[in-house]
Amino acid sequence: MMSLTLRLLPLLVVSALMVGLYQGFKTDPHRIPSPLMETQQKAPSLNGTPSLTPENPFPQNTQTQPYIVNVFASWCLPCRYEHPLITALSQQFPHMPIYAINYKDKKEDALSWLRRYGNPYTAIAPDHDGTLSITWGVGGVPETFIVDGEGIIRYHLRGPITQRTMEHHVLPLLASFALPATAIAPR
Repeated sequence: MMSLTLRLLPLLVVSALMVGLYQGFKTDPHRIPSPLMETQQKAPSLNGTPSLTPENPFPQNTQTQPYIVNVFASWCLPCRYEHPLITALSQQFPHMPIYAINYKDKKEDALSWLRRYGNPYTAIAPDHDGTLSITWGVGGVPETFIVDGEGIIRYHLRGPITQRTMEHHVLPLLASFALPATAIAPR
């Protein structure tokens, strides 16, 4: 009996690995469930959050219209890659706020980065210790959240926005909010 069990053990292990790999290949790696999105809870409040750029403060009530929250850092290479797409979004939807959380970054580095590449953000929350990002369920940078006018997260992307995610996810969702857009298309 013991001999039969020992002979079947490698077969069982390989079978379990095959099932796990099969399940992994069926899932979209960008669609990682967000606890806030899955439970339809309100997004964490940014109301009255201190802004990295005091001339652009957070409003007292951010949950009256759809908005985007982009988590970035000056030291993040994928953030640099997605920045032109965030900028295009701010131009295409000028009436929709794009807020940012500056993740574990030095203020001087973040401001220098924004001067160099442009600042498409309505307001930027400094998050030196990562506490604010934790309340949003952030696992790293970049990450992007799209929040509807009710304050519910409707889309959460871990990783950089790409042209593909822009065309297939971001723009259709924003169009469903019936936001006024200009004729500028993202590049």
